[in-house]
Amino acid sequence: MKSIKYKSLIIFIIIFSLIMILSNFTELIDFDEFNSYGFSFNIIKGLLPYRDYNMIIGPFYSLIMTIPIILFGNSLIMYEAFNAFIFSLIFTIIYNKVGNKTFILVLSFLICKNTFTYNNYCLFVVLSIILLLDSKIKYKNEIIGLLIGTIIITKHNIGGVLALIYFFTGKDKIKRTIIASIPVCVFLIYLIISNTLNNYLDLCIFGMGNFLSNLLIEPQCLLIIIAILYILIKEYIKTKDIRILYIIGYISIVFPIVDFNHCLFCIMPFMFYYLYIHKKKDNIYYIFKYTVIISIILKFVIFITSNQVFITNNRFLKYKFVSYENYEELGLLQNYYNNHKDGKLYIFGYTSYEFKLYNNLTLDFYDLINKGNLGKNEDKYVKDMIDYCKNNKCYFIIERSMNPSKDNHYIQFIMDFKYAVENEFNMVDQNKYYKVYESFGG
Repeated sequence: MKSIKYKSLIIFIIIFSLIMILSNFTELIDFDEFNSYGFSFNIIKGLLPYRDYNMIIGPFYSLIMTIPIILFGNSLIMYEAFNAFIFSLIFTIIYNKVGNKTFILVLSFLICKNTFTYNNYCLFVVLSIILLLDSKIKYKNEIIGLLIGTIIITKHNIGGVLALIYFFTGKDKIKRTIIASIPVCVFLIYLIISNTLNNYLDLCIFGMGNFLSNLLIEPQCLLIIIAILYILIKEYIKTKDIRILYIIGYISIVFPIVDFNHCLFCIMPFMFYYLYIHKKKDNIYYIFKYTVIISIILKFVIFITSNQVFITNNRFLKYKFVSYENYEELGLLQNYYNNHKDGKLYIFGYTSYEFKLYNNLTLDFYDLINKGNLGKNEDKYVKDMIDYCKNNKCYFIIERSMNPSKDNHYIQFIMDFKYAVENEFNMVDQNKYYKVYESFGG
């Protein structure tokens, strides 16, 4: 027994080290990770989700991720370590089931661009559900119901699909509904007590129509998703294995942005199906296995040959790599901000969350202006901003990422903010990263 525990500890350490090393040496920081971190950071600062800042997911994952910020302060690397710790626990359990094949799962997990976000929390809950289904734990169905409830209050679109699977695959439907509803009811009580229910409904429910304007379908990625779904559905029809349904349910994460990054989210659960459920090494398995290994090697080679900077002089980004361009832009923004603290600063583009966290500043609605992230009435925020800045001193940074290019016509941002600033205020400066506009108020 001691030798088994010792071996599990060694495997855990190896997996944890692998996640931390490869996530930091094969990929630069993803801006979705800044968003996830920022949601938790704001909670620590006493801000209320949906009232003081916008997010279109439930707060459960954000609440969990306040723990590393409370323990270690404003540090992205410790946030990642905390995530890696949780993920390593699940992988260690999987290792005890499938052995060394687990490392292929770890690699397939790490090819995703945004490793440490709420999306992968949902993935690991799904993996936990599948492991529970195979266990002899007495109250496993009740635990599964509670876990699904936490996904509903993390990312409700995936949670809704998984809840339907949970409901229709058991005979005790009333009991299952009650159990899965417990986390949801607790969350609902919180929304009522904090007087943020209407804000939540606007951002996360009524604003979904605007979020669908993000619709992006890359044909090659759609074909991969269809192929994966075809294999899984065919296998489910053949075996009636409920575990496959949960993997299919998770793959709904790709909607409405079917691009390369979202496509990667499906690789890991698909590999999990092959290694843990299917257990047959056919041509498809080997294709995915070697594709994953080659992808990791290529990402590492690209990473070490790219121009980047290792950060040591900022608490938030300490011990992280950033691209030289990102580092240079942060420096320019910092100089501008240091000389213009007498007004409100707006940054429109990908760097907003990063720069605010870099300066230990809280985030508001205007730091995340992606389509569908401001609820049903997006125009209200544009109008309120213009009205405020006509009477107060404001500074606007409009990044080049707000401009469509010949190679990329798809822009995630609400362009009305850019157009309103350009129409109402004067440009005073520009560089290769952004343009600067200023308003001197009434």
